[in-house]
Amino acid sequence: MPITLFIDLKDCNFFFGTFKEIQVISVVLIALSAQISTTAILLNQIFGVPRIIGTIGFCILVLLFALLGAGVLRKMGAIFGIAVLLVCAGVAIICLKNAIPLANNYLEEHISYTSYGFSASQAWFSMLTIVVFFMNGYDACVPASRGVLKTRKDIILQSTVTAVLCAGSTMIFTYIFSAGMPDIMKEDIPTLWAIDTLSNSGNFSKILYAIFAIGAMVSSSVAFIFTVCNRFEPLLAKKWKNSSISVRKFLIAIIFVLICTFGSSLGLINIIKYGYGGFTMIVGPVMLIPLIVSVPYRLWKDKKDGILDENYTLITKTSER
Repeated sequence: MPITLFIDLKDCNFFFGTFKEIQVISVVLIALSAQISTTAILLNQIFGVPRIIGTIGFCILVLLFALLGAGVLRKMGAIFGIAVLLVCAGVAIICLKNAIPLANNYLEEHISYTSYGFSASQAWFSMLTIVVFFMNGYDACVPASRGVLKTRKDIILQSTVTAVLCAGSTMIFTYIFSAGMPDIMKEDIPTLWAIDTLSNSGNFSKILYAIFAIGAMVSSSVAFIFTVCNRFEPLLAKKWKNSSISVRKFLIAIIFVLICTFGSSLGLINIIKYGYGGFTMIVGPVMLIPLIVSVPYRLWKDKKDGILDENYTLITKTSER
């Protein structure tokens, strides 16, 4: 009997489907742990709030807003998203002038990535696969943006604006943070270091940054909890039939928040170094590369076979009539 080199399609679907569920859970645990830790640090360093109190308060807010639904999530995202963009732009402006000479001095030293323990392949791999973590935002964005992004043009415009803002802000702040290398690598929140060291704005900028940064983290944390609640509530309903939807969602939210609260105690630097790093090392090759190759091919093939129309919309019997 000849040995086939092809894996059965059902086996592939089962593998990627299962891996996707693990991926979603991992993203929520890592990202929410990081945001709980960051919020506790900000409240402690700027307002003197004990970290345990800041952690509990943040978790209560996340639970409350997550259970209120997608409408609240969309409003929070829009308000805090715009506010954080304005604050970050302000921080960049007030810090950039003083950062330029220090950053240029550091860059002129031409320090190699090998000084930080990377080989060339590891450095490129880390930079490319970090996009995997950011791509996981679509798990929260799809249900939350339902009814907002109505056309293909809306989606392309939103995706383009998001990509430009993320890329631009990452490059600008990376340049600003290079002014503090290598000591800045020990800082939990480099932006606070930049405001303290490179600006002359005093406490006002730090307080403003902290308020809107915490608001944005509440919003994004709510999005993650909202995602897992809607994703796993139907599964829990099959096992716990005598309960209401609200009770099941609350239980799921509580479980994830408690696990992430414990995860936040590991420290922000460790979460980023080992959580984000380990996640991208595994998920990148397994999920990102197959997606980059398979999705464009599947779209092309479905369009060729008449399953999708010219606008890549599913052709149904109703639309054919």
